[in-house]
Amino acid sequence: MTWTDALIRKRGTVTNKRKQSGSPRLSPRLSAIAAAVSPGCVPADIGTDHALLPVSLVLKGSVSRAYACDVGAGPLSRAAAHIRACGLEGRVETRLCDGLSGLKPGEADCVVIAGMGGELMVRILSDAETLRSHEGTGFYDTVKEWILSPHTEHRAVRHYLRTHGLRLVSERLVEEDHKFYLILKAIPGDGNAPYEASQRAGFSEEAAECFGPCLLREPTLVLHRFLTARLRLLTRAEQVLRCASDPGSGPGSDPGSQRKKKRAAALSKQCNLLRELLQKTKAVSGTHMDSENL
Repeated sequence: MTWTDALIRKRGTVTNKRKQSGSPRLSPRLSAIAAAVSPGCVPADIGTDHALLPVSLVLKGSVSRAYACDVGAGPLSRAAAHIRACGLEGRVETRLCDGLSGLKPGEADCVVIAGMGGELMVRILSDAETLRSHEGTGFYDTVKEWILSPHTEHRAVRHYLRTHGLRLVSERLVEEDHKFYLILKAIPGDGNAPYEASQRAGFSEEAAECFGPCLLREPTLVLHRFLTARLRLLTRAEQVLRCASDPGSGPGSDPGSQRKKKRAAALSKQCNLLRELLQKTKAVSGTHMDSENL
C-alpha cells in the first residue's frame, strides 16, 4: 500500500471497495451538501480539504467537472492525492487560494463554502464581490447558486445574503454525531422575499434571521430537536449569569455584574423566542415534546 492509499484509507475517503463502486462515502452533512448542488453545473468547493465533495459529484455523474480550492498547501496536497487515486485528473482541478481568489469569474457557476465559521464565510463572500475579470465580470454576475454550511454565526450569513442580492431558496438542518449542521442554498434575486414569506406565515423578522425563513415555514423534527437543544443551552447560560451577578446590586454596583445582568436579560429574550417557535413548529413537525418543561 502506498502512502497515498494509506492516507486515503485512514481518512475514510476511498477504499479499494469504494473505488470499485465508483463513489466515495460521504457523511450525512456532506451528502446533504452534495444533494443541494444542481446537476450539470460546475461547482467550486472552497475549503475543500480532501476534495471529498467534488470527487463524489464527478464520480456519480452529477457534474462533469469541478474545482477543489483550499488556502492550505497541505490540505490541497491531500486533495490532489485523492483526485489521482480516483483517476479524476483533468476533471477535478485544484487551486491554492484564499476564498475565490484563485478562480476567474465564469469558471464555476456553483460555489460551495462549508466547514468554517460564519464570520470567515461572510469575509469570503464579501471579498468575492470585489473580484472581477479584465472584462469587468464578477462572481456575482456568473455564479448561479451559492451553497453554504456555516458552523457558527448563522444569522450573520443569512443577513449578508439578504442584503447582497442573494435569495435563500432552501435551508436544511442535518444532525450528525449529536451536532447540527445548517446548509443554505441561495441564488441571485430578492433577498427579502423569503423573509416576507415567513412574516406572512406568522414569524417575526428576528425569528427568521436567527433560525431561518425557509426552515420555519417548513419545520421538521430535526428543526424541533435543534430548537430544543438551543433552548436548553441558553437556559443554562442564563441561569449561570444570573447566579454570577449580585441580586441585590443597584445602579451603582459593579459594572461586571451589570453586564452579566444585561446579558442574562438578552438570553431570556432569546429563550422566550425559542419557546414561542417550539410551540408554533410542534404541531406541524408532528412531535409531542413539551417545551414548557425545558
